Amino acid sequence: ENIDPSFKSRLFEDFLKGTTGKKQLAQFFTPRNVIKMIVEMANVKKLEDKSNIYDPACGVGGFISETILNRFLNTIKDFKYDQENINVNLNYYGNDYDELTIILAKANLLITLAELVYENPSMTKEISKELSKIFKLTNNSIIGSLEDIKENYYDLIMSNPPYISSGKGLYTEYIAKRPELKKYYNVTCVGKEGLFIQKIIEELKPGGRAFIVLPDGFFYRPSDNELKEKLINKCYINAIISLPKKTFYATDKKTYVLCIEKKLKPENQEWPIFLAIAQSIGETL
Repeated sequence: ENIDPSFKSRLFEDFLKGTTGKKQLAQFFTPRNVIKMIVEMANVKKLEDKSNIYDPACGVGGFISETILNRFLNTIKDFKYDQENINVNLNYYGNDYDELTIILAKANLLITLAELVYENPSMTKEISKELSKIFKLTNNSIIGSLEDIKENYYDLIMSNPPYISSGKGLYTEYIAKRPELKKYYNVTCVGKEGLFIQKIIEELKPGGRAFIVLPDGFFYRPSDNELKEKLINKCYINAIISLPKKTFYATDKKTYVLCIEKKLKPENQEWPIFLAIAQSIGETL
């Protein structure tokens, strides 16, 4: 009781970072301070009720649990118990390809919602149902959450998609055989992150925003130029934030946060892009 929920989440993630499967598990973590920064930039406390929030590569669910915490600290309770039902102000969605990770995402959110469980001990089934509604395993096909496209659906997407190029050929081959997917993934790209960018562009509502953690390669590779052109045609670039090396537990790759907003109509961007270099993330690297 009376323990800051964000402390509990940090504790949970710290224990996981220290497990024997560190290298494997670490790939699912975006450090909490980076998530907090992105959630603040997204100004989640101003989201309208019933907005759709999504992470297509959710890992242990950091972006979703931090959004709930941020709104709670701004006196917005997203989860309320009401006569045998749980009402949720916002629609949260998280997908991942790995079964263990989805279980950990639910556990992470359960810790965040510990007070709700404590106050409503007879509602564990309903809470469990809600967790399963939010975090869904998408491993029915080799391409995971890339298989399902909800056009113009989400108000806010925050994600740190996988950016390894190994296995990308299998993804491309799978998509090439399916015309219903090919129309969405219609430009060439090098890494898996390029496919996630295309998914995100399609799924944002006009006026919707996305915050995507990307490797530096995406920004300078000529082979991704077609994708960058698509991005600029369909979205405004609001900001690019440089993160320090070794920000992530499993890689010392240089990464950036790309902040975009889907255009309401085709037009050129007439204002400058906010650019920043973060020299520290507030914890030892």
